[in-house]
Amino acid sequence: MRLALQWPHAETRRKECEIGSQRHPSWTRTVDLDHEQLLIIQDQPGTRMQVLFGGMWLTEERNLHDQFAGAGEWLRLEAKGRAVVEARGRSRLRVIAPLRRGGAWWRRGVARLQAGWANLAARTLARA
Repeated sequence: MRLALQWPHAETRRKECEIGSQRHPSWTRTVDLDHEQLLIIQDQPGTRMQVLFGGMWLTEERNLHDQFAGAGEWLRLEAKGRAVVEARGRSRLRVIAPLRRGGAWWRRGVARLQAGWANLAARTLARA
């Protein structure tokens, strides 16, 4: 996720968020934006944003319909590509983005390799 701002206030947490009845790994970031300040998000479909106070204007690449949200409302990025969020007045947003799936398969592969090496080491020591 690329952000077109210096973080005046940002808090990031990694957690699992509940969507429907399923839990999905995600990260959460709280962002403060000044009037007309931009937040640019690249290639993050499925990202959800909640306006904690203020308002936002969302424009997505390949989407003809802009979306507006006020305090307490949620918006979701649908398209892959660039999304531009503009603050309507001083605003605070909660951004919840799904973790990329590539990380999970990589961690599983590394865990299998480590288990294989540990198993090989145990067999080698047992023979000695």
